[in-house]
Amino acid sequence: MATRISLDHWGRVEILLREDWSPEQISLWLAQTSRLVISHEWIYQYIYRDKRQGDSIEGYPSIMVSHDDFLRVV
Repeated sequence: MATRISLDHWGRVEILLREDWSPEQISLWLAQTSRLVISHEWIYQYIYRDKRQGDSIEGYPSIMVSHDDFLRVV
């Protein structure tokens, strides 16, 4: 059975992204400090889903969009 990640947890992820943390850093930090497991792949999917829904990812300084629309860490 898969566990859903709460909106509060995603809110914490968004705060860290806006503070220029990479998805890999966020994933490791959450696992070490709060025993919350969110893989960096889930974080990338979350960012990409936001982008597809029209939200801007410009607020996430460590994330850039390449010409072919794939996300990468700078």
